[in-house]
Amino acid sequence: MHRHFLPLIVGLVVLFSGLGTQDSQAQARAKYMSLENCPVYDQPANQDEDWIILNCAGYGDVGFLLMYGDAREWPKLYKNGWERDFYSEVMSQARGHFPGFGAKVVEFRYRQKNRPHALIFRINSDNPNTSGHYSDLFVARIGSTPSETCIIGVARTNSQAAALADSNARCY
Repeated sequence: MHRHFLPLIVGLVVLFSGLGTQDSQAQARAKYMSLENCPVYDQPANQDEDWIILNCAGYGDVGFLLMYGDAREWPKLYKNGWERDFYSEVMSQARGHFPGFGAKVVEFRYRQKNRPHALIFRINSDNPNTSGHYSDLFVARIGSTPSETCIIGVARTNSQAAALADSNARCY
């Protein structure tokens, strides 16, 4: 008679032993923030200059600035008195020319409410060989300091980007 309960007991042990060891990816959540109707933060006094900074909604203690200059766009994050500009990473890692935001939203990833650990944003760039464009998802780690806040990779799909954002990948 005890032989019939053995599969049930083994199943319960496996079920309960895994409850406290969920991985961080299963616990991560997404908060989507719009890039539309962002108020102007700064702009040139001289109309001959081609740049503008928009103050878009961030999440929790992380602010988000949309930077535009010379037909290119990139994000800049700020938190607790510091800023982290992603200009050089976006310009060097975009596969084409004139990179810009390819979606009207960005995704903040978090495990604890109002404490984002990553940012995912889509960058489109012109393909110099065709009339089309490239589209890539940039994934940034959000740390406690500017040096801990960096691009940790570029993905092609949403699921790849989310998995990278929720991984233990570090700045390179």
